[in-house]
Amino acid sequence: MSTSNEPEKKPILALPSTAEATVNMDINDTYKLKDLGPVVINEDGSMSRINNWHEMADIEKANV
Repeated sequence: MSTSNEPEKKPILALPSTAEATVNMDINDTYKLKDLGPVVINEDGSMSRINNWHEMADIEKANV
């Protein structure tokens, strides 16, 4: 335990590790991110997404 007046250093949050598959993109390429589905913020602050969003029925999407 430090007795100095320095603020406690907290770890810097980082993005999740890379996906299983990567996509090469060019500067002029355009993508609609809504096709990826929602991003979920977990209780521990990590982020994930629903991988099968495009396969889910509308009722399943509404329940998520």
